[in-house]
Amino acid sequence: PGFASYKLAADFLGLNIVYYPVYENSEAKFPNLGDFVKDLKVLPKAIIVNNPSNPLGIAFGSSVVQASLENFPELGIEIIFDETYINLVYDRTVTAIENLPATHLRSFSKEHCAPGLRIGYAFADKGSAKNMGDLMSLSISCVPQFIQFAVAEYLRSHDSITFTRNLSLEMARRLKYVAGAIPQGLMRTEPNAAFYALISSGEQDGESAFDFLLERNVSVCPGSKFGLNSRNSFRVSLAGSSDTFELDIQMLADALSEWQTI
Repeated sequence: PGFASYKLAADFLGLNIVYYPVYENSEAKFPNLGDFVKDLKVLPKAIIVNNPSNPLGIAFGSSVVQASLENFPELGIEIIFDETYINLVYDRTVTAIENLPATHLRSFSKEHCAPGLRIGYAFADKGSAKNMGDLMSLSISCVPQFIQFAVAEYLRSHDSITFTRNLSLEMARRLKYVAGAIPQGLMRTEPNAAFYALISSGEQDGESAFDFLLERNVSVCPGSKFGLNSRNSFRVSLAGSSDTFELDIQMLADALSEWQTI
């Protein structure tokens, strides 16, 4: 599974997409992409690596990912790292890769719980950075100046470090709570990053589970939105209010118990 917007962007640009698996046989595993591209008739122009993964909530170790990609620069394949959740990893997994030529995309919005601001940053070679800047100026002009100033002021404060540290502790607690609350065996993976969990919908597709849960006032996202490998799943986000979190998860657990009896 992968983040759905990649496909939308590629379709808009008329690009052909080749998918690689990061989840197979009930296991999250980053593949050897060097071997993967050898079997392709045409080398790809670029590859996107979403690490930590949305929707899996899995952070893949940098050594595994780097070993998988180390031949790509000499093959002329551009590497794009989507590292939106790089600062929301809850164990000792190191995901940052610094010695491969690549474009890195990161976000302030997620780790500081301000998704409405839609603000982040990228670092890349000068040509790619200019292309991104030109595209942004044509599509959304620029982030409103007052938002830029507010974010800059906040990031200079000690509060930004404290908040991210506390957020990591809280999200790790929530993931553990969900794993213990929902019926046993339904968690597709044991997340160690971000704030998502991929949950099995059994032999039925995630769309059916979505409709069933929605009738019980529980809103999830069908796994089919993230690709074929997750079509019999659905994704839940754990980023809701702390005041109702445990009640929300209990509603989810009750609905899932009922779903299993169908």
